[in-house]
Amino acid sequence: MMDYTVRRMMKEDIPQATEIDREAFADQPYVSFHRELENRSSVYFVAEVNSDLSEDRKGQGLFSWLKRFSSSTRYSIYIGGYAGIWILLDEAHLSAIAVRQRLQRRGIGELLLMSIIEYAMSLPVDVVTLEVRASNLAAQSLYRKYGFGEAGIRRHYYTDNLEDAIIMTTPPINSSSYRTFLQDSRQEYYKKRYDGLPCP
Repeated sequence: MMDYTVRRMMKEDIPQATEIDREAFADQPYVSFHRELENRSSVYFVAEVNSDLSEDRKGQGLFSWLKRFSSSTRYSIYIGGYAGIWILLDEAHLSAIAVRQRLQRRGIGELLLMSIIEYAMSLPVDVVTLEVRASNLAAQSLYRKYGFGEAGIRRHYYTDNLEDAIIMTTPPINSSSYRTFLQDSRQEYYKKRYDGLPCP
């Protein structure tokens, strides 16, 4: 089974993060990950894909197959997605979350979102906020699953087609009720993904 580890982005991850960014946001300005990693107000995470070694020893595992599609893969590390936040006063703003197209619908985006929220809980912030395209109903559904509610609209926010952005925000993330909710959500995520194995 393919598994994922979410960790802080390193400079070595930048070529693959750039690949993912261009695939997901081709019509938007490039993200300067070098600059973002040096910015004390921004934090980026990646989802590293771990392989089933018993399969990959034969060179036939999905992990081995995927690596052939990435021109920048180094040291057998394959990045499946990334997410970033900006720390703005009393809120953590989700600046981006993206998953390689060939790895979508495998729970990577949800795991990145949980990890971002959990990291924000360690900061002196009250809520996590974001903007999402008005037409991106799948992303909105995921955000609502984790307690985000609509807080407003930014008209003509996206420069490629002047589409509106919906502003979404969580309840207070350090409340006992939300902490319990997030813990239960992570347990449910792993239960569903690993057929009842305990959450690590």
